[in-house]
Amino acid sequence: MDISIIIILIVNVLFSLKGFRDATFFKRYMFHVDSILIRKEYIRLFTSAFLHGNSTHLLFNMLSFYFFAPVLLAAVGQVGLWSIYIGSLLAGNLLSLYIQRKNGDYSAIGASGAVSGVVFAAITLSPGMTLLIFFLPMPAYLYAVLYMVYSINGIRKQSDNI
Repeated sequence: MDISIIIILIVNVLFSLKGFRDATFFKRYMFHVDSILIRKEYIRLFTSAFLHGNSTHLLFNMLSFYFFAPVLLAAVGQVGLWSIYIGSLLAGNLLSLYIQRKNGDYSAIGASGAVSGVVFAAITLSPGMTLLIFFLPMPAYLYAVLYMVYSINGIRKQSDNI
């Protein structure tokens, strides 16, 4: 496995584990509209993507990244993978900030924006891609749709803090 993929996985896991154990750390780095807009804590636009609400949230995002990142890496290289991951991370959080700009208490966490960028870029580059999920073949585009449903449901519920 490529070092770029390993680094992204490890940083997500370590950052999330720290957040699971330390509520102050979690609150300091999560996406929070008032903290970003009023206190100018712009780092939250980046750090919130490495925090996850629970182990299921972390596992789902990191497995999704793991499934699709090698395809993207093979097509665009390390610089391309990092560019798409970080660009999607920031684009997703900036869109959330714009949509929620009048809702100062809105908060969110998770790598869903970054992972979505990787998933859909990989599918664009390899539209016939198939995944083995519990030893059953699944078209990658179907997995992507289910991933988006999961992410949107988490956003709507706000119980997952996605």
